[in-house]
Amino acid sequence: MNVEVLAGGETSFTLVEEFIAEWENEKDYIVQFTSGSTGKPKPIKVRKAHMVASAKTTNAFFQLNENSTYYLCISPAYIGGKMMIVRALINKAKLLVGPINSSPLTPLTTKVDLAAMVPLQVSACLEDKNFNLLENLIIGGAPVNDHLAASLLNHKVKAYSTFGMTETVSHIALKYLGSANEYFHVLPPIRISSDANQRLIIHAPHLGVDHLLTNDIVSLKDESTFEWIGRADFTINSGGVKLQPEKIEKKLVTLFKNRSFIICGTTHETLGEAVTLCVEGRLENADQVKLELTELLDKYEVPKYIYALPELARTANGKINRLQTKERLKLEGVLQ
Repeated sequence: MNVEVLAGGETSFTLVEEFIAEWENEKDYIVQFTSGSTGKPKPIKVRKAHMVASAKTTNAFFQLNENSTYYLCISPAYIGGKMMIVRALINKAKLLVGPINSSPLTPLTTKVDLAAMVPLQVSACLEDKNFNLLENLIIGGAPVNDHLAASLLNHKVKAYSTFGMTETVSHIALKYLGSANEYFHVLPPIRISSDANQRLIIHAPHLGVDHLLTNDIVSLKDESTFEWIGRADFTINSGGVKLQPEKIEKKLVTLFKNRSFIICGTTHETLGEAVTLCVEGRLENADQVKLELTELLDKYEVPKYIYALPELARTANGKINRLQTKERLKLEGVLQ
């Protein structure tokens, strides 16, 4: 593997060197912490053979080889960043190491065959002239909203939203963002099914998981295609009506284009849980927002409470931490 460090990538390269040292030691596994977006980060052992199997699958999908160039601009501290290194490593290809910030494309001067970013980075890079240097882009760490997906249609890059977790050694499914497509397609030979509560079950023995029951609620099309609905542990039970925050949030993207927000359930004396909107920053036009909420949402989806927070809680890699954000409401939330 040929590694080139671009301007701003020096800090990231230190982590790359640490990972390569761990990769080349005598152990057949690495210790990796989960992201912490749905609970406290926990260490798990990830076998190197499973990482190689995952990397080969992705390389085959994108038809990458020793002449390909990979771009690392997400943190190598997490599984997504480590897997970018492994993909380049097993192909003996070129790995460019760039800055992990909102302008990761600034130092690029050459075409990139595969890059990985989080949605916030992609949103910030849409007007960057270097965006056209990307051939294939995988976007993970958080869902890609409809507004961002529509913006990507104006660019030639082939962009994909990813689905996966540390336990599955990065992504196991991709959703192409170049069309009006709601479905994720798993990468062969992975198979999927679901339980009676619509929770996704992953069958991927080559990645060290077989019959892995997740907390992701899905709508299955077949054993290789699914639509992601949301997380079972985030479901709101309001007076017996079950509501999925992610589904409500999708309807509100146009209302909060340039603002971070979440929908969550908060304790209510009679309903059990009440639908609650948490918005980052001051909400100057609360009355207008409340009116638009009634127009955009179904009757039971309309938030009973709206809170403004100085900042939503986030994990170390930038994901919104819903559990900690709910805790912050008690101390910092301003009822609108």
